[in-house]
Amino acid sequence: MALAVDASSPVGVTQVGDTTTTIVTASFTPPNNSVLVAMGGIIYSGSGVASPPFGITDSVGGSWAEYKIQCPNATYAGVWTSYISSGAPMTVTLTTDASQKGKLLSVKVITGTSASGYTGITKLYQSATVVGLAQSFTPSNTGSLVLLASSYDTTGTINENAATLEYIQNVDATDGARIQSGQSLTTTTASTPVTLGWTGDTAAIQKAWVGVEILNAGATYTPPTPTSALYPTTVATTSGTTWATTTNATGSTVSNYATFTNVTSGGVGTIRLSGYGAQAAMGGIQPTSINSVDVTVKCFVGTVGRTASITVQLFSGATAVGSPTALAIETTPGTAQTFNLTGANVPTWAQMSDLQATVSFTRTAVTTANVFSLDYVGVVINYVPPAGLGVLPQPVTNINQVTLHRAATF
Repeated sequence: MALAVDASSPVGVTQVGDTTTTIVTASFTPPNNSVLVAMGGIIYSGSGVASPPFGITDSVGGSWAEYKIQCPNATYAGVWTSYISSGAPMTVTLTTDASQKGKLLSVKVITGTSASGYTGITKLYQSATVVGLAQSFTPSNTGSLVLLASSYDTTGTINENAATLEYIQNVDATDGARIQSGQSLTTTTASTPVTLGWTGDTAAIQKAWVGVEILNAGATYTPPTPTSALYPTTVATTSGTTWATTTNATGSTVSNYATFTNVTSGGVGTIRLSGYGAQAAMGGIQPTSINSVDVTVKCFVGTVGRTASITVQLFSGATAVGSPTALAIETTPGTAQTFNLTGANVPTWAQMSDLQATVSFTRTAVTTANVFSLDYVGVVINYVPPAGLGVLPQPVTNINQVTLHRAATF
């Protein structure tokens, strides 16, 4: 049975401005044995909230799998899925808070899936420094559909590209926002990249994009194997004045900070950490693929108004990989932020031989003192082992404790 978007799917909902904390679909009744895919986005640039709530619920108490990403201090996009074994009248709600600006919720009912294992490849992307709201997506199976959500912090005109079918777009001209939902125009071909999304954006401004592959019945997908969390052992280099207790940023010890104190207008401090042992954590043998890297950064600043940006970027030795990823500017010491890096931001196997991570802190144009505190930068590498080789990482607190197991092949 081929995948199809069922006619019971409710009309998408949008809101301009910050009048309510929720937007809700009209009541609809999905057929038995179908999958709900909710696509949502919000714009919150200028709201004064670093990380607003952003989630999906429904009126029948369903369970939702969540795939969402934040472009700090600006936009959120997300896709959620839920299996319906027995259809009944229901509504779906997107919840945020009253300070948010433009909002969008689009729900599609998909038939022709299996009861479980119906999601394949997922991709989450955000950038405040790169032009482009369309992303390359490589599906795992033939016959899948890729459903999309994106948000873009500008009023510039954008339209779906030739490979994308747009469901709905929220044009919030007052707040400077465009939020979209859509799908791949046709079903996919396994391992064949397709560029999906919207074109016409010409500014390197905050954007978030999520794509989720929905598999047809009988299709299977084996997700990548994650390494245990890896932490650096060494401070490779720092720049800017003045850094202190820099080795506190190594290892996985929490609430133990490297600090950067600066009073220069527009001053910049960077710290590059090394010794992750990435190749060893993947078994020391080149994998079939390296799919993504989850990077977790725990840091905070003394004053938000004196902080222009904080970014993290992977390196191979002294060579940058991809582009920087912006962090939300937080003043709470216990806040950790995790980002899923894909595509050009993922090092190759060769580059993993000396995996490093750089965190950069930039001040605003003021000269009052501000302190940046960095606790740790951890990474988890998601990869597919070579055929016939099983790597079962054990929980560790230090890369030197990684234990590897190889499955016998007969």
